[in-house]
Amino acid sequence: MTLIHENPTTVITLKNNKIQKRYKNGCVSSKFRNPKWLEAYDGLNKFGLNVPEIYQITEDSIFMEYIEGTSLNLLMRNWCNSYNSKFKEIARMMTKVLELLQKQFEYCEFATNPILHTDLWGGNIIIRKDDSLCIVDPDSFELYPTKQYHSTITHFKILIDLLDASNSNVYNLLRLASK
Repeated sequence: MTLIHENPTTVITLKNNKIQKRYKNGCVSSKFRNPKWLEAYDGLNKFGLNVPEIYQITEDSIFMEYIEGTSLNLLMRNWCNSYNSKFKEIARMMTKVLELLQKQFEYCEFATNPILHTDLWGGNIIIRKDDSLCIVDPDSFELYPTKQYHSTITHFKILIDLLDASNSNVYNLLRLASK
């Protein structure tokens, strides 16, 4: 068993290519037992948003798929040290991240139970060896009732507009720079 991360509330370990996230207070959130949450989370993979498969949920742990790769956070930190020589790679990766976010929002627009990742940062986006992106940390996904979802998503409208390829100078600039 390999220790991956530990903080005051959780211990994350790797064993047999599976991640165990154990909660030190001995209690996994009740949302994981909510059939609507499980259905919405499973729907993310079916929609093409890569998230780790959850294998088992016990009273104090979640067992899930290990996602091999590099966090976006680490990759960007390394690239910042050689910004000029890595501009195309940075632009290509940022385009992929924007496309991933757009897909998350599209899923929420059509899902019966909208679900959003509430701790989406570079450390929770893994770049796999095949260059695909995967959003990790499943317990940061939250169900949003439709009205709450629409008020939560309002501050993301600028980002969604940026992602509209027909209107977006930023998006088109990133795509051109990555070629």
